[in-house]
Amino acid sequence: MSDKPDAQSRTILWCVPRSVSTALARCLSAIEDNQIWFEPFCYCYFAQVEFEQITGRKLPKDIRGNEQTFLEASDILQKLTASNFRPDFISYPSIKRMLEEADSPHVFVKDIPNGYLDELRFLPRGYRHAFLIRHPLRTISSFRTSVFHQLLDQGKLDGEAANEATFDIVKHNPYYASGFHFKEVHTIWKFVRENMDRSPIVIDGDDLLANPADLLPKFCRAVGLPYDERLLTFDPSIESLNSWVTGADDMLMNFVNFYKTAMTTTQFIPAKEMPRRDQMTPDVIRCVDEAMPFYSEMYETRIKLS
Repeated sequence: MSDKPDAQSRTILWCVPRSVSTALARCLSAIEDNQIWFEPFCYCYFAQVEFEQITGRKLPKDIRGNEQTFLEASDILQKLTASNFRPDFISYPSIKRMLEEADSPHVFVKDIPNGYLDELRFLPRGYRHAFLIRHPLRTISSFRTSVFHQLLDQGKLDGEAANEATFDIVKHNPYYASGFHFKEVHTIWKFVRENMDRSPIVIDGDDLLANPADLLPKFCRAVGLPYDERLLTFDPSIESLNSWVTGADDMLMNFVNFYKTAMTTTQFIPAKEMPRRDQMTPDVIRCVDEAMPFYSEMYETRIKLS
């Protein structure tokens, strides 16, 4: 890998939930002329699910020719999340076009694939694809807590689902991704290996937390971003988040069950001891077992610490 950053870089970082991805995006947003896009394809999927649940109709893929339908979909999301989603930001082809037309010297997209596997034709041209993983025992249990409280706050849970002890992350989560997102990330990783890049970049969230001074410059060099040791300490204010490209201006603040820690931290903090299986709920254990083969294969290809 060259020590010299690219004059221009285009990167999509595909992540599993709770992998330190938002903290990494916050860190990299301090790089001059680095435009951060926050989960654009994830919220296209989110819009599709909500629109079909509420209307019984499928949301078209492209906003062009379907402008009124996408206005209807953005209104549905606004009522659910209190965030004013832009209609063109919940259309896969529209996101593809905007990413291809982005003119910032550096563009960094942080995204989580849900139902995106059928939409790989909408991957934008000219982008490197990198991948952020983290051990399923850490990520899935943490995500279960976040998604439970988010769905509860939105009034989408009742009966046994409204009790955290009996909530099931698969059965009661309308946005559940098979293989708990690891399968989806693995599928895109495999697609990239077979069609674009024989050695795509993979990093592990625990490695990043354990030694950011070692891993972060390696990652930046790999994707063509300039590295500076000042990236290791974050601005404690959230002003930098206002420059991020999101589907709704107030989205991050309205999803604090997912993003609060990353929005308030000032540095990468080493992870706590790995949780044990006997501390996990049965639904988490099932998801961990489904996810482990995908995680393990990608983990072997990660950028390693020195």
